[in-house]
Amino acid sequence: RIQTKHKVRTRKLKRRIYQHIDSNATPESNSQSKRMLSKYERSEINLNWEDDIPAVIKFIRSELPRKVTSLDKRSIDRLEKLVYALKENGLLRTIVASDRERRLGGLFVIPFNGTYLYLKGAVGKDSKDMGVMYGAMQMAIDEAQSEQMHFDFGGSNAEGVKRFNYNMGG
Repeated sequence: RIQTKHKVRTRKLKRRIYQHIDSNATPESNSQSKRMLSKYERSEINLNWEDDIPAVIKFIRSELPRKVTSLDKRSIDRLEKLVYALKENGLLRTIVASDRERRLGGLFVIPFNGTYLYLKGAVGKDSKDMGVMYGAMQMAIDEAQSEQMHFDFGGSNAEGVKRFNYNMGG
């Protein structure tokens, strides 16, 4: 049951899919993941830990609502507030993808309580086709493991997200 200001309504919640990589495990990426990582490594795109929250939010706003129907403007506005609050409290790490001229997307992770939790991320179609999201996720996994932390993909009931997480070894 979910209580709101004026009424109580019941909503059936789907089971959370928990996908993670232990801090001492070697992720077993499948061939799809390896191909995409190879494409990224051959590209001219750079991935860096930066604090450019607006760049990542811009791509989340433009790319994700087409793929995730429940992610509307209001949801993204809430996500943006959350991201800034996490940053203010020292609980946010941001990976930004860029080429020589522009930002291409990125992702947010929350390092907390022995785990790097993937929050959200997005890249444009061209960057996606070049394996940039795979590269960014691998960078976050490597960082978590270098700090002896688990990596939690955050889980999802969306088939494409589950498949991506599985490809990355989750």
